[in-house]
Amino acid sequence: MVAMSEPRWLSESEQWAWRAHTAPQAESTSRLDRQLQRGDSGMPATYYEILVALSESPERELRMSELAEFTKSSRSRLSHAIARLEENGLGDSAVLSHDKRGAFAVLTDDGMTTGRAAAPGTSPRSAACCSTA
Repeated sequence: MVAMSEPRWLSESEQWAWRAHTAPQAESTSRLDRQLQRGDSGMPATYYEILVALSESPERELRMSELAEFTKSSRSRLSHAIARLEENGLGDSAVLSHDKRGAFAVLTDDGMTTGRAAAPGTSPRSAACCSTA
């Protein structure tokens, strides 16, 4: 039997390196989320990430399990997000006739347009989307 040793905590220099890596990453993510929420789209970064993933996929569709893995989301969280996108006409979920092994998320034409309009660094548009209220 192998004895479990106590976890080794980071040294002072390792802690400094860890914080130097994570702080800018967290700030960047926070700024991106604020920019997306502040725009007319009112879209959380997680919804934008879904639109981007679908827009880059063949036929603008992905199996829900693949999309969950890509976005690092739980299936329940992803299902909720897709339902919100569906309510706004930006996405759809379906069992596709060419592949009945699982549910797919599909990006609509309006979803593609809204995703482009919401892209960080673009000017505000009037495509309201996905408020989380």
